[in-house]
Amino acid sequence: MDDKLIINGIDDLISKFNKLESEDFYKDVQNRNAVFDLDNTLLIGDIGDALFTMLKIKGFDVKLSWQEYEKILQNEGKEVAYSKAVSVMAGLSVNIIEKITKEILTLDTSVIEIENVKVRVPKPHPVMLKFIEFLKQKKFNIFIISATNIFSVRIAGSYLFDIPKENCFGINPEILKSKNKEKFNEIILSERIKKPLTVSTGKAELYNSIISNTRPLITAGDSESDVLMLNLVDKRGFSLWIGDDIKRYKKIKKKIDTPDRFYYFPNIILK
Repeated sequence: MDDKLIINGIDDLISKFNKLESEDFYKDVQNRNAVFDLDNTLLIGDIGDALFTMLKIKGFDVKLSWQEYEKILQNEGKEVAYSKAVSVMAGLSVNIIEKITKEILTLDTSVIEIENVKVRVPKPHPVMLKFIEFLKQKKFNIFIISATNIFSVRIAGSYLFDIPKENCFGINPEILKSKNKEKFNEIILSERIKKPLTVSTGKAELYNSIISNTRPLITAGDSESDVLMLNLVDKRGFSLWIGDDIKRYKKIKKKIDTPDRFYYFPNIILK
C-alpha cells in the first residue's frame, strides 16, 4: 500500500488538493464540480436505514421487515433492495418523509433500535464537513448522488452541509396528489420509481444526463456500487474511498481508471 494514497485527516486532504490546484483545469470555475455519495461518505451512518427504522417505530404502514430487507439485500443486490426500501413507502406524504428525516438528524441519541437491530443515527462526518466548506471557498459546484430517497437526501444535504436542494439527488419515486378530501393538497409517494435508479450505473447516468457533460474534478464514495460514479472523475482530479477495510479498498482500486489518484480515507474516526 502506497502511503501517499492514504488520507490522514483534513490537513492532508487539503494538501492533496493544493498540489493539483495549480493545474489549468482548476481555473474553469463554471465546470468545477465535485460529486459525493451521502451515506457513510458525507454522513457517519445511513439516513435511509434510519428513516426506515423510524417509520417502523412510529407505526407507519411500511410493509417490509428489517429481516426481509436484509434478505433482499443479500440475495438480490443493492439495486433491488434500495428500490424496494423506497417503494414500500408508497402512500406516505412527502411532508412526512421530510419531517421524520429532520427529526432523525436532530436526535441526541447515537442509535435507534428495531427488531433487535441497532441502527446508527447519521451525523455529518466532521472531516468531510470541513472539506465541503473548503470546496465552497474554492468555488466548487457540489453535488450529492445517493441511493437513499431523494427527499431525505435533499433535507440532509441542505440542512447539514448547506448544499442546494437542486444539487441533491437520490432514488426518486413518482408522486401523486392525495385523494383524501382532508389532505387534498398533500403530495404522496407512489410505488413507481423514476429512472435513472441512483444505484451503481444509475449514479453515473444521472450525472451525465442531468448534471453535466463535463467530468467532475473530485468524486467520493464508500461502496463497490459507487465505482462507476468514482470513475466519472477527470483524470487530472482525484477520488476518495472512505472505509475501514484496506483489502476492500485494494479490490475496488483495481476497477478504478486512475488508481494513482484514488485515495484511501480510513474511517477510524467512525468507530
